[in-house]
Amino acid sequence: MKRITFLIGNGFDINVGLNTGYSEFCKYYLNKYSDDMLAKEIKKDYELWSDLEIGLGEYTEKVSELNEEEFFESKDVMENALADYLEDQMERIRLTEENVNDVVMELKDSILNFYKDFPSSQYEDIRKVISSVATGIEYSFITFNYTDTLDRCLQLTKEHLTKNIGQHQSGSSVYTDTIGEVLHIHGTTKEELILAVNDESQVKNEKLCTKELNRQCMIKAEANERLGQNKISAAKNIIDNSVIICIFGMSIGATDKMWWEYICKWLAKDDDHRLVIFSRNEDTKGRITNRQLFMMQDKIFNKLWINTDISEDEWKEIRKKVYVIFDSSIFNIKLTET
Repeated sequence: MKRITFLIGNGFDINVGLNTGYSEFCKYYLNKYSDDMLAKEIKKDYELWSDLEIGLGEYTEKVSELNEEEFFESKDVMENALADYLEDQMERIRLTEENVNDVVMELKDSILNFYKDFPSSQYEDIRKVISSVATGIEYSFITFNYTDTLDRCLQLTKEHLTKNIGQHQSGSSVYTDTIGEVLHIHGTTKEELILAVNDESQVKNEKLCTKELNRQCMIKAEANERLGQNKISAAKNIIDNSVIICIFGMSIGATDKMWWEYICKWLAKDDDHRLVIFSRNEDTKGRITNRQLFMMQDKIFNKLWINTDISEDEWKEIRKKVYVIFDSSIFNIKLTET
């Protein structure tokens, strides 16, 4: 069984109508916990904390033995506030008899035809890769979200389609394609929520990382290891068995660097591996010129390369297997009322 894998980020939840962006959560957090240690810091420099995880790592420079306990207690407050806020948002989801069929059909189309908006050469290339798979394809999902929005949509789709989502042809044979499970790599609002950085270099206070417990609370891989659910090895196994990986709703940020490094190594292993990065055009409105498009694509390419430790020659080899698509119509699912 081969896989086509989707890495899902907060853009998915925003797409379906949830207010899960940084600014919305911060308003909630600062209003409810205004006297909290980290809340006071965010008020001082709102933009510095636009990435909460990077902000936490940067702020540790101000943490000493005198306020270390207060810092981690404040981080606990922030994590619980985030979980509470996201659960409030999930309560806004409306799945009724009237919209279930639309949700299922849109999700099915988005998964099977994720490349429908691609330029013709890239469209044909993806079709060629899929048709080369002489076995069933499982569409797999690794979500970096703490919400269960994606889980609920996929469960509905499985129930209505009896798990088989479609077919593809390879040579003269037709193979059945299925929907896999959702792996929450950083936990959920209910359990094992991980709010942390990628590695020790992103924790500005080196002394803080001399204590094992602190490292496990601040570094994602070490938190996952201690939790003992083998999520990292499970995610790597999914990636290893994939022919195409699609990234949707993610910013290719530094705090998930380990995954961009791993995916780039995966890309280099096989000429038929492809990486698709779906992104939003945030810089310009209305008509864009070719120059503007190329610059936006290069910005994504460079962000991916910067967040890996591969050489320029290695990057040149794999870049041609990376497609950057702006404003795709996939996952256009509305689950909330206005």
